[in-house]
Parts: sequence; structure tokens; C-alpha cells
Amino acid sequence: MKLMYVACNPTGAVDLMVEREITDLQRLFLKGKGESVSLISYPKLPIEELPLEIGEHQPDVIHISAHGARNELEMANSDGSSVKLTGSKLQAFLDIERPPRLVYLNACNSQEIAERLVPTVAMAIGSTAPITNRAAQAAALLFYGRLLDGLTVQNAFNASQALIGAVNTSAVRSKLHRADGVDPSRERLYHAPRIIARFSDDNCTCHKGGHFNVEMGMIGCPANTLQVVFIKVDQESIDAAEAAEGEVYEDYVYDREAWLAGALCKVVRKTPVRNVVWADETDKVRDDYRVFATGITGDGQMFSAGSTLCAALELYSRLKERETKNVLSAISHLRNKDGTLGLLVSSKSATKKPKKTIK
Repeated sequence: MKLMYVACNPTGAVDLMVEREITDLQRLFLKGKGESVSLISYPKLPIEELPLEIGEHQPDVIHISAHGARNELEMANSDGSSVKLTGSKLQAFLDIERPPRLVYLNACNSQEIAERLVPTVAMAIGSTAPITNRAAQAAALLFYGRLLDGLTVQNAFNASQALIGAVNTSAVRSKLHRADGVDPSRERLYHAPRIIARFSDDNCTCHKGGHFNVEMGMIGCPANTLQVVFIKVDQESIDAAEAAEGEVYEDYVYDREAWLAGALCKVVRKTPVRNVVWADETDKVRDDYRVFATGITGDGQMFSAGSTLCAALELYSRLKERETKNVLSAISHLRNKDGTLGLLVSSKSATKKPKKTIK
């Protein structure tokens, strides 16, 4: 997610405290551990240069901090003189080959300007009344924080609007506008590292023996990811390993740690595709269990996530809009089992317990 921050307060106008807002956003963006995030800040960008910079950077989000009046944003030209930026002029600036997905107007009385920007952009946020700098900046910071948590634009907007209402005693609200066909409740501008899972069979078949075929994956992986390790908490497999410790098999003495490493851990070494890494093996699962994943990048960074199998299946089905009756029924079946005693058997023969031979 690329955010372009723009401000240019006219000479003599009331201070917008943009330096503090930019600093807070920089700190927030540095915490991003998944997909690539970047913040391009222009605290004093003359209006003559605004369309050029938009075309040059083609950001996913444009954030404009300015004083506002009805149908106009107050900005400045290169000599510091006040310039009125209307919704129609800003719309023309945004009409490029790859328009921003979202425009956030952190300005008083900017609701009508935001409305004018769609459908040139998919979504635009504006305020319905004057708000204090404290409320506006706190709400914006919360909004972007929720986006970087991997939540939808609608989730982030609802939280920021609630904060504005809490800080201001008057009936102040912001409004989210959307273009036709755009659903903010499904729009995610950033994917935090999270575990996902999918049924290998389109019809989510429960196979003989009561198992489902499932594939594990991780979304939100940085582009330079080298390796992801999936770790499953499977108490029944651990108990079985404890009981078999030291027993003799066809050509070796049973090694508990080696067996558990193959049964409970998967190491995946591949380049992410659209920030997603899938495990190569299909698992046969009979119930819910806990799963964790840790990734390593080429520049030595580490990222991690934790979930349960059912939560990972639900997340993937929501992201792909595949919450069918069969999927929900299969997830419900798995969740009703006791996850602490669930036996996870890998489809790879290498992880299966070999037959015991009598010496």
C-alpha cells in the first residue's frame, strides 16, 4: 500500500500541525511486517505540483490535510498565496491511468468534495462539519492503523468515525463515499501476515475415515520472502510419539523428535505469488487445531502469525467470497471436534508411522 500525504497551508493561515501527523504516520507505517508499505509525504506541496506528483507516484491512497470551506479546500501556490481547490479540479487531477483507490480529505466541511471524487476514485472520505485538529489527526491515525491490521476500509472507517464522535461533543461525522459496484466492507488495501486455509475439494468432501483434504497458506508475505514454516499443535500426535519413543522399526530406532518434526512442521521455500505462500502438501484433517507460521525475508526480517484451522478456513472463504453452504458445514463439523486431541495425518507417506517389526 502506497500512501501519498499532501498539505500546503497558505502563509498566515492557522497551523495544521502536519509535522506531527506525518511523524505519527511514519511510526505507524514502520510497523508494517507484511506486504510492502510506503509513505510519501509532501507537507508543503504547491498546488501547481500536485497533479504532477500524483501522476508520478500513482499512490493507492491520497491523504490531503487542509483547511476547508463548503465545496473548497484552501491550499497554497508556490509563493504561499491562498488557492481554492474545488472538487471538480481535484477530480481532474486524479483522472490518471491508475487512479488512487481511496482519497482521504482531512479537512473541515469536505464531505461534498469527497462525494464529487467518485467514480473517478473507488472511495473517498470527507467530513460533514468543522472538527478540531486533535480529532481529525487521531481519527486518521486510527483509520490507517486498522488498514495496516488487514481490516477492510469499512471497518477502519467505522472505528475512526466513532473516535471523532467521542472526541467532539457536537454532532460531527465523517462520511465514506463509494463508486457504483464498490463494497468498502470487502475492500482491503493491505494484508497483514495471516494464516489461511482452503479445502482441496471444491465440494468440501468428507472422505472415508472422517477427514477433509486441506491446504495451508499464509497471506501478507513480503515479496522477498525466502521461507515460511508452518507449525501445528496436535496433542494426539505428540502423545503417540511419547508412547512409541525408543521402539525398534524395520531399519531404525524410532526417533520422537524426528517424527514430530515431519508430522507437525512444514517448511515451504518459494516466492510469494501476490503476497501469498501455499504449502506444497495436502493435509488430511479430522478436527480443529492450532497452527502458527513464521516467515523469513531476504533482508533478515521475520514475520509471524497464529490461528486455528477453522479460523484460517473462514478467513480464506471470506477473502475469496466462497462462504457456500458446503464450506460452512465442513468448518462447523471440524470445529465441533476436540481440537486439543485432533489427529492430523499428513498425506505424505514420509510422515506416516511405519510398521513395527519384531526383532
